[in-house]
Amino acid sequence: MANYSNPVAIGDIGTQVFWFNKARVDGVVSSNTNLSVTIDEKTYLGKVKYSTDSTVFTYATSGSTWKIGATSVTLADYGLTVTGAPANEDTITVSYSGGTFEYAVPVTAGGEFGGDTESFDAPETDLDYVPKIAGRTSLNDIAYTSNYTKEKYARIVEITGNNTLQSYMEVLSDGSAVVFRGTSGRPTITAGDVRQINWTVVPQFMLWIEDIYDLTDTEIEKLDEAMYTTGATSEIKIDVETIPTERPEYYAKANA
Repeated sequence: MANYSNPVAIGDIGTQVFWFNKARVDGVVSSNTNLSVTIDEKTYLGKVKYSTDSTVFTYATSGSTWKIGATSVTLADYGLTVTGAPANEDTITVSYSGGTFEYAVPVTAGGEFGGDTESFDAPETDLDYVPKIAGRTSLNDIAYTSNYTKEKYARIVEITGNNTLQSYMEVLSDGSAVVFRGTSGRPTITAGDVRQINWTVVPQFMLWIEDIYDLTDTEIEKLDEAMYTTGATSEIKIDVETIPTERPEYYAKANA
């Protein structure tokens, strides 16, 4: 189950588009300057699952072990390699950020989501009937339009990353959502009475979610698949500070 409270009148805010700001290690600091520490970012992030903003490893000469709190751990499981001899109560602090969905930009037109799986005839000469096999799921390209400003255009360029594989989420007015990953080229600008920005995402995976505030076990499992290229997660985490004024309360954490 997700850790977000049920929204109040979510229909009042319409459709919202988010993008997944992948997690990243911001720093690795050792209290002992004689130690050399390296980190494999992917291994570390896969282990901590974005549960906190930092992890502190403390060395105990009793047992010659590193600990997180009172629990002994193996540094290699966290992607850490230490060269040098640690002393008692030496610490290694790893700080990281991201791993959350951020509000993208206001849109005037959202995506039309396909996903029908077709069946195809697959005749075989030794059968007196024609078997059918399921074809691949058809995913429509997802086109977005936003009113033009320089700031919005720069934001969209940052998000799309010029054909970089990204994960997105479109939250619909009834609290359901579509999570998908895909690539998008550079946005274009169209002239007219109102200048607009257009960009299209070519999806490679798509997951429908009935209620972003109450995930099913199946949805949680598939979220890992939906975002494995940008940092897997076990629940939908939304950075409420990126949501425009008057909207953060709809995504407020239940334990805030």
